[in-house]
Amino acid sequence: MSKKGGITGKGFKPGKSGNPSGRPKTKKIIETLKELSNQPYNESKTKLEHICDQVIEKACGGDISMIKLFFERLEGKPFMNHNIAVEKNDEPIRVFSFEPEFQKQLDDRYAEEDNNKTSS
Repeated sequence: MSKKGGITGKGFKPGKSGNPSGRPKTKKIIETLKELSNQPYNESKTKLEHICDQVIEKACGGDISMIKLFFERLEGKPFMNHNIAVEKNDEPIRVFSFEPEFQKQLDDRYAEEDNNKTSS
């Protein structure tokens, strides 16, 4: 005789949940933070207002992480597209361009370096 599943080893009846009351309901962290942040910090402002004041004060003082936080909360995080299309010609991707004469000098220099590597 094989042992059946479940915690007791007796198994569950078909069509019957092993946890009929479901997952216990708990306060979500967001709800808790909202409740706490609306509590008074002092006579004139809430904890949330004080935190916002601190973020703005530090951002104005040059704290890059607070500047980033401020704008991400104000405008939302910027969308970053990481899809890069690669062509089959193995040409380098030019991120910026130079004057044609200077570009030719660079190309000649890199071609010369490649020739030196292959001849060595």
